[in-house]
Amino acid sequence: MAQKLLILTDFSSNSLDASKYAASLALSKGYPMHLLHFYTVRSSNFQDEKNAPAPTSPLLKADITILNLLTDLEEQYEGITITEQCERGLLDDKLPQIVKRQNYDLIVLGAKGHSAVRTFFWGTTTAKITDISPVPVLVVPSGYTEFKTTKVGLLTNFKAEELDTLKKFITISGGPIEHLTLVHAYSPSEDLGEIQEKMEAWLVHLEGWEGLKKVDYVLDAIKDEDVERGALAAQINRKVQAEGIDILVITKTRRSFFRKLFQDSVSKKLAQTMVVPSFFDK
Repeated sequence: MAQKLLILTDFSSNSLDASKYAASLALSKGYPMHLLHFYTVRSSNFQDEKNAPAPTSPLLKADITILNLLTDLEEQYEGITITEQCERGLLDDKLPQIVKRQNYDLIVLGAKGHSAVRTFFWGTTTAKITDISPVPVLVVPSGYTEFKTTKVGLLTNFKAEELDTLKKFITISGGPIEHLTLVHAYSPSEDLGEIQEKMEAWLVHLEGWEGLKKVDYVLDAIKDEDVERGALAAQINRKVQAEGIDILVITKTRRSFFRKLFQDSVSKKLAQTMVVPSFFDK
């Protein structure tokens, strides 16, 4: 059965990139996608009178903007099925209801949106959505418009739930994964030989998986003081970039781990933060 994609948009440039990224996935796999915007003061009012609808029209600025976005995506990704909706009310209350009522399988959103301040990855809205969403969330950093799974990274701590998350990702992404890289961070106080043995044993669980063509791993030594001063986030980013990973898959427990990283006051300075799209399981 085709997966149903819900794309949250606030009409920012990054939100547009995320919409294109989702459309790329939807078109390649034949998935329907639904654009959803929650009204704000900014998206409700017309600052330019000449662009405003007739006085008797019930349309607000967001209603017209989202229709324009839908049209642009349909033209660029011919053959895709797209619907749209602007919703009143608080995101906290309405989003879970909408997701459950319409049986969406994945939420896609941009990592940065409209804000007077350049925010870090775990901005208020992004963190809130990953918390309240009853389905996985795919967060797309600015600049990514093409969905790719040539090389997928999975943060691993050798937990059974990681296998469930990976299966879910393969199902939603439509597979196959050409190359899966397991990424494990460890303390230098741990024995590297034991870590390698544990990783080799863990790889056995992935043997013969449909949708996986190649699997390897990378180990990264992390000093305790790096965690304390917020350097761990930057180190993980560097590792992800060095490995050429297209998308990072993160389980529920590892998601909590990431939240801790990005809530640290020092890590707020990492404006670029996540460097690749990231799939957060629920």
